Amino acid sequence: MHETVRSEGYPDRIVYAITDAGREAARVWLREMLAETSGEFPDFIAAVSILFGLEPDDARAQLEHRADELSKELVNTDAQLSGNPELPRLFLLEEEYRKTILTAQLSWLRGVIDDLQTGRLTWNEQWLAELFAAFHQELPDDAPGGR
Repeated sequence: MHETVRSEGYPDRIVYAITDAGREAARVWLREMLAETSGEFPDFIAAVSILFGLEPDDARAQLEHRADELSKELVNTDAQLSGNPELPRLFLLEEEYRKTILTAQLSWLRGVIDDLQTGRLTWNEQWLAELFAAFHQELPDDAPGGR
């Protein structure tokens, strides 16, 4: 807890602060969700939405790891498709779909990785703070949730 804010006519509001341990725990989670392919689909989307929680080079490294893992999965999928030439297509549709999804994911990942490598996609704490300040409006003291 960081502080308790009291406003007349409103319940006390507790304001929490991020601790160093909490910040590191979030980074560990974020690295895992970005790099690993075994998690649930929404986990990766959630991690991408807060990619700025890592330094750009760290984020790129996690995405490169993920791309490597997906590349291996794509090789396995290609092997399944080419290893069964007599099998009717009806029984290969799942692998065809899997190949299409993996190919699309890899294409997107490689584009983001390239943008991170070249600096077309980047951020830093100062830029994030400036962006926050530009979009953050203080509530008036008498508004619900205001100070």
